[in-house]
Amino acid sequence: MFSVENAGESWEALQQAVDRIVAIIQADPNKERIDRVITRWIKRHLQRLGAEVNLDQLNSLVEDKDMLAENLENLVQKERREER
Repeated sequence: MFSVENAGESWEALQQAVDRIVAIIQADPNKERIDRVITRWIKRHLQRLGAEVNLDQLNSLVEDKDMLAENLENLVQKERREER
């Protein structure tokens, strides 16, 4: 979770941190409970960052990882277009 916070507004770094969290959750015997708690925290964190992504359908980092990855990739592409 510290990696997520330290990623700042780098969407690529954030995606890498989320990937690491998902791997840790999947290895834990209490993964359902941990997944719910961390997913809620990630949603709040992204809202605080002002991420323009629809988080309503994000219920599980493990199950919805691809959806979140796609949204973060869209943010990376948008950020790159704005830099040009």
